[in-house]
Amino acid sequence: MEEQRPRALYEVVVLKAPDPDAVAQLVSQRVGRPFNEVRQLAAMAPAKVATNIDAIMAEDLVINIKGLGADAEKRLIPSSTTCPVHKDQQGRAVCQVCGKVICTLCLRESGAKPICPECRGEGEEKIKVGFAWGRIIILLLIASAAGYVYYSLTKPRPQFAWNRPYKLAVVGFMVNLPPQWRQFINKFNEQAGKEYVDLHNHTLPDMTGWFQREYKRYGGTMEQALELSIFGPFDEMEPPPMPPGPDMKFSSRFIEYKKFKSWFTSFNNRHKLDLAEFDSVIYVHFVGGEFDGFMETYGSRHDDVTLINCYLDFALAEIDIMLVIHELMHLLNAKDHYDENFLPINPEGFAQPFELPLYPQTFAEIMAGRIPRSESSAQNIRSIRDLRVGIYTAFEIGWIDKTQLQAFEMERKTPPMD
Repeated sequence: MEEQRPRALYEVVVLKAPDPDAVAQLVSQRVGRPFNEVRQLAAMAPAKVATNIDAIMAEDLVINIKGLGADAEKRLIPSSTTCPVHKDQQGRAVCQVCGKVICTLCLRESGAKPICPECRGEGEEKIKVGFAWGRIIILLLIASAAGYVYYSLTKPRPQFAWNRPYKLAVVGFMVNLPPQWRQFINKFNEQAGKEYVDLHNHTLPDMTGWFQREYKRYGGTMEQALELSIFGPFDEMEPPPMPPGPDMKFSSRFIEYKKFKSWFTSFNNRHKLDLAEFDSVIYVHFVGGEFDGFMETYGSRHDDVTLINCYLDFALAEIDIMLVIHELMHLLNAKDHYDENFLPINPEGFAQPFELPLYPQTFAEIMAGRIPRSESSAQNIRSIRDLRVGIYTAFEIGWIDKTQLQAFEMERKTPPMD
């Protein structure tokens, strides 16, 4: 019977870790080591964060750690196994052909290349085949990783069934802002003070009432369709990294996406947020300074990382609430219904697409965000009272089916607006 030759074992050493929390989260998930233990090690880099794992797992872990902006390397564990040829010698390297452990004596005999005596005895042809298979395995690993990432970035979200309330968490944070801004944020998040009520009629929790009204307009029967939980605002020293742009190469987009997502993983760990119970999470970054006319949002509709920038301005509070609702609809599979000039698209971006005359409209469709006034103009909402869910958005988020949508189109009518 052929003797079983031992396989090599590896350890992964983190050389530097700008974000120990992100590294700890990754390693604890992959190898089951306690988060706090790995975080402490990563903070003191260089340090071993994983040991006694095979070559494939070690290589995968190194690639993913580097994807977080850290640096790491895999190292053969010399004492993990003995040389199968010189049994009194510890393994010092791995055969480039078969992957078995070889010792210092084997290395001396093989010359420059680390090749075990067995593979060396079978000639150069086997070495070439071995190298070829090595390349194939590496390419397959890379393709597999890229395929998984592409799938995670592009897979459609499952349609919510609306057989229970949708659970949404909104997490607010601010970066290096003076304490006085917290007064605005508290009013925005919770109960409005007199000044706020005088200026505007709504705070963020009011979006649940707006959502319920629209849900009921399309025949919904639940007493509460949306459960909203608000966390924060939390103080941060640094803003999150820029999200990946759609024009980036896939490799660059993958790296930037990993950095973007790891920032929020670390954020949750820092503030001890366990958000696993929620269907989706929207992060709101409260931004100081003057509004420049552009409301920037980033929504990844696949991995529940949605970021909204909200300007600290009472005059924009209703638009801030609209942005949260708009991104929620994206998370429910709704599409944008405005064109490159930010004008509502007819009919998808109209709350009343069958109204005669068509212009001016009274309401803004939530996925268009503005009230159509003519073919070439639209105005901003004054309040979320001006927002409605159009029939095409209702279909996209699962409030009506295809037959009901076609019935609305055939009869050229929409549910009553109030």
